[in-house]
Amino acid sequence: MGARTPPLSSEQQRGNVKLEIFQQIRAEIRKMRSTLDVGPLLWVICDGLSRLDLRFDFFGINLIDAQVSPPSGTFHFRTPAGGWGQYQYQNLSGSSLLAIWDEQKLVYRRDLQAEDPNGERQKLDNPDLRCLVDIPFSHGTLSLSSILPDAFAAGDLELLQEMAALCSEGFGRLEDLKVLERRAQEAEVRSAAIAVVAGASGLEEGFQV
Repeated sequence: MGARTPPLSSEQQRGNVKLEIFQQIRAEIRKMRSTLDVGPLLWVICDGLSRLDLRFDFFGINLIDAQVSPPSGTFHFRTPAGGWGQYQYQNLSGSSLLAIWDEQKLVYRRDLQAEDPNGERQKLDNPDLRCLVDIPFSHGTLSLSSILPDAFAAGDLELLQEMAALCSEGFGRLEDLKVLERRAQEAEVRSAAIAVVAGASGLEEGFQV
């Protein structure tokens, strides 16, 4: 009779769950064709965080467009009903969100009742939220909040930074798709122009060659 395989430790089980969740996130990233496809990605990340026992009450993804003036953005968030919604930032100039993204460093506000240097608590839809964390990535931030003070442990923050890195990978891919689409459109315009010239001058065969 062969030796019995020892049971996995809780740490090993968590590692397996994390690996599965990261694979699901990458799968959703590969499906994305524009930022309009962020809903399923939002759901997968949110569900994954819950499976990994992170205690949070609100989750969303801030997408920032710094190429326009003034900088603008869109906040995509999970709704209590399990769907997703969005909110438009028309002007992020001078905002704490834009400053966090510019710095590209995780910012954790452990207890807004004890310390709120940016006056964020007054702007929240839910005044009961006590702590906030924003984790920057290439195109915005992951944003989590909780009604509990200091709800996120050091391991939670490390996990969130890993997920933010995956988001950088995904939204960087969207930028690549935009470049390819723009080049394809430019090629179509050039082809159309050549066809017009060729038809007008009777040199179609020459242009084809």
